[in-house]
Amino acid sequence: MLQFTVKLYLEALLITALIAFAISVLYILGYMARGQNKTIYQRQNKIFDVMLINFLSIPILSFATLTILIIIRSR
Repeated sequence: MLQFTVKLYLEALLITALIAFAISVLYILGYMARGQNKTIYQRQNKIFDVMLINFLSIPILSFATLTILIIIRSR
């Protein structure tokens, strides 16, 4: 039972990380495509902010994804 739960959690973690990474890349590309003349320091801070948001939100969202996977697998 524990092995099944860990497997589902790792699967949910991977799914959530891929989705968060894709959204972050799209956000950063959109930010850079606007062509605003910002300093390198401001761009670097924006990238670090996005990375920090990802690191904090991926574990939380993976539990939500885990519950969805459990509901799907129980049917």
